[in-house]
Amino acid sequence: MIRTRLLIPLFVLPFILHATEPPPPEVETELLTLALFEPVTDLYFFDGEEVKPFRSVPRGFGIPTPYKGPAELILHRNPEAFLPEILPVRPAARITLPKGSERVLILTGQTQTPPLNLKAIPLDSSKVDTGEYFVFNLSSKPIALKIGNQQSKIASGATARLSDPQWKKETLDLPVYMGYYVDEELRTYSSVWGHRPVRRNFLFIVEADALGGPLKIRRTYDTLPRKN
Repeated sequence: MIRTRLLIPLFVLPFILHATEPPPPEVETELLTLALFEPVTDLYFFDGEEVKPFRSVPRGFGIPTPYKGPAELILHRNPEAFLPEILPVRPAARITLPKGSERVLILTGQTQTPPLNLKAIPLDSSKVDTGEYFVFNLSSKPIALKIGNQQSKIASGATARLSDPQWKKETLDLPVYMGYYVDEELRTYSSVWGHRPVRRNFLFIVEADALGGPLKIRRTYDTLPRKN
């Protein structure tokens, strides 16, 4: 009897541990996508309820996609790969989504060779508000950027947030200047941009193409839904 009493706890212990394991982490957010180079199509993801197409294009964010599902976003080329009766297959790409963000931007990078390069960036209002500019220097070079009267030096891989009280109130034409060095030679970019205070503006500094080259500014924006 003593031996039996000892064996029962050892036998049921794995089942107790399994039953008390926490469920996989989930997030609730909205997804935006942007392709830095070529469009990304023919991919799918599971949002916790259904399989949806995943698309990323260079021209802008598009419509936000509500998402409530696993914190690890998995992309497959075949939508049937998400069916429970299908044997597991290697995903085309996967990325962990940040928790607690009202919107998440998924940047898609080089597509010539797998795996697909993804980067998830939280876009909640604490990061950038309407009328502001959030800059991502994704290039290999430090840059100097000036928008209106606001300026910043941004290292390679760093971000910057440019804001001015006037930008939150008025529709403006803002002069823009960017400078950087290539082999000790100063390269510059200058333009005038139309500015609207209702937009959250996002700038991505990248090489001209996936193989390198002069820098260019990929510019896009979104607008937050009005709060009741």
